[in-house]
Order: sequence, then C-alpha cells, then structure tokens
Amino acid sequence: MGWAEFEFHSVPETYKEGLERLDEELVRLWTERRRLSDGRVYTPPREMLETWSERYGVELAQLQWWIRAVQLEERPVMHESPGELVGVLPIMMRTEAHGFEYRMTHAMQHTDSSVVHVEVRQLEGPPAGLLRISLMLEVEGNREYRIFRNGHRGGGGQASLQYRVTPPLPESLEGIRFRLIPFANPMEDRRLEIHLDREVRFGE
Repeated sequence: MGWAEFEFHSVPETYKEGLERLDEELVRLWTERRRLSDGRVYTPPREMLETWSERYGVELAQLQWWIRAVQLEERPVMHESPGELVGVLPIMMRTEAHGFEYRMTHAMQHTDSSVVHVEVRQLEGPPAGLLRISLMLEVEGNREYRIFRNGHRGGGGQASLQYRVTPPLPESLEGIRFRLIPFANPMEDRRLEIHLDREVRFGE
C-alpha cells in the first residue's frame, strides 16, 4: 500500500466581538506586571487569593497556576530523563492538614534533577475512592528551582506523588523549605465520570 497525497488547509481564525478590548487590557496589565516585578516571581498571599477565588468564582488552585504562568519568561523544558541516578537523599518530613497525613520521604538524586516522593494518607472522614490531586511542590532556598509534576498513583484514600526538581537539591537541606500549594491548570482535561450502577443481564 503506497502513501496517499494530502493537502494542508489553513484553519480560519475566529474572534468573538468584544474580546479585543479585554485582550488588549490583559496584554497591557501583563506588561506592566513584568515591569514592576523586575524579573522576580511574586505570589499574592493566600488570604488575597482566597478572596479573589470567592469573588470571581475561580478555583484557588487555578488562580495559583495562572499567577505563576504569567510570570514565566520562558516555558520551562523538562528533559525526558532526570539524568543518571547518583544517590538517595533522605528528607523524612511529616505533617497533618485537613484530615490527611503528608510524608515527604526522600528524593532520588540524579545528575540533572531530583525526584521528590510524597505519600498522602487519609486520616478522617468517609473513605475516599479516588483523590484528585491539585497540589504543586514549592521549594524555597538560596536559588531558584523549577518544579514539574512527575506523576502520581493511588486509591482508597492514599496517594503517592512525585515531583521533579531542577537543579538537583543539595545534600544538606539546611535553609531549604518545602510546601505544597494549590495548583491546577484551568485548561486541564477533566474526564467525564459515568456511574454504571444499573443491572445488566446477559442471554435474555
């Protein structure tokens, strides 16, 4: 079977009337914020974000994502591999919040980045069948770190999270602070859940 010929067709651009004024204002505000930030990343206090979330009906995690996204000068590139494995960095931090236990156990140390492992376990409330994770790791230290989600798995009120941190974490964690912040891409595809709970018979 041979190759078939095909043609490229440009997709016509569509633009809703009334958006031009809003889009231009967004560009103006974004430019002004970059000028005032002077190349640094600034995040509003949680109380302020919670107020905006309630006022405008936007999820807190999505606000966090948007504030961070507009401040990135360039899109971070995550390499396919974190590099060669060179060791394991014990972290062993634990906290409880909102009926859940969080354990930051260790980081797999690679040449190009660290992969931080976090275990989540439900402590209170009815057992959860599936946890929807909208959290991003934040690392504060004497240098800037770029963090990516590196996957998660779990069920039944438990989850294992992984975050890739670039550059790699230092062997001494003195002066390093970790926290999990609400973070969710508003453009993220949320799959439709269908509840199959009706009787099905075969052979009738």
